[in-house]
Amino acid sequence: MSGPVWVTGAAGFCGTHLCRELVANGEEVWGWVRRQPESPVKGVRYVVGDLLEPGLLSAQADAAPPSRFFHLAAVADPRECAADPEYAERVNVDLVDQIVSVLVNQAPDCRLLYASTCHVYGVPETLPIVESHPLRPRGVYAESKARGESAALAGVKRGLHVVVSRAFHQSGPDHAAEFALGSWASQIASGGKKVCVGDVSVARDYTDVRDVSRGLVCVLERAPATSRVNLCSGRAVTLQKMLEGLIGDRAVDIVVEQERLRKADVPVLYGDASYAEGLGWTPRISIEAMLEALLESYSSRTSILPSPSVS
Repeated sequence: MSGPVWVTGAAGFCGTHLCRELVANGEEVWGWVRRQPESPVKGVRYVVGDLLEPGLLSAQADAAPPSRFFHLAAVADPRECAADPEYAERVNVDLVDQIVSVLVNQAPDCRLLYASTCHVYGVPETLPIVESHPLRPRGVYAESKARGESAALAGVKRGLHVVVSRAFHQSGPDHAAEFALGSWASQIASGGKKVCVGDVSVARDYTDVRDVSRGLVCVLERAPATSRVNLCSGRAVTLQKMLEGLIGDRAVDIVVEQERLRKADVPVLYGDASYAEGLGWTPRISIEAMLEALLESYSSRTSILPSPSVS
């Protein structure tokens, strides 16, 4: 396909790894970011700006219409969505409408991938969760992502090739400390003697972000239009087991903090990856290797910090 590959949310956790994957595949990559990233991916042409700014996408599409479009940008923190639902709606839904319109009018041959989430399924009726499972999202974040799916798939009736990915939980190198595994890795790498946690009895379906990035490329290249595709490992692992994997043989106390506990958390959640496997994708990186890479990414940060002065 001719034309560059566009990635929104290119400085985010998954977006950064996706850009690396695409560059490694020899693609011309345009990464859309709100500000220049501190650690840019070599080979990516970054476009700095607010995607909600009228005319920005259209002007760039005139200059270099994309051949493929990975839409990862979103208000992804449920707490931020709950605090400002109107802004979440603008980014997670209205922006998708704008993207579809720009592509229909200026790059009708472009393939569009909308990065959704497993949270659109809500509380599972059956496990593992298949793509045909009813959507019963709970909360502003999940509800807006479900509406974002509908906005993206509306582009099919207008002639676009649109697919939806539904990634389950992911982690790996540089996972932000705002999330459970990243928080634990940060605490452990800092050398503290305790790790503060929430409910570690729940079991979740985790996949390494580098595998998810490969999955996004596979889905956009191989899935028929209107496809919804789970990207997951197909198994659930307790957070307790992953915490133990991060701690290893270190002498660390585990402290459960009430403010980290969530009400009505689903005890077990995992997906069915059969459809993605049929497209040719399977996770390659083990949970153990994922945790090792995550911890190493935080350990390398602490090792380059300046030593405190001694008075």
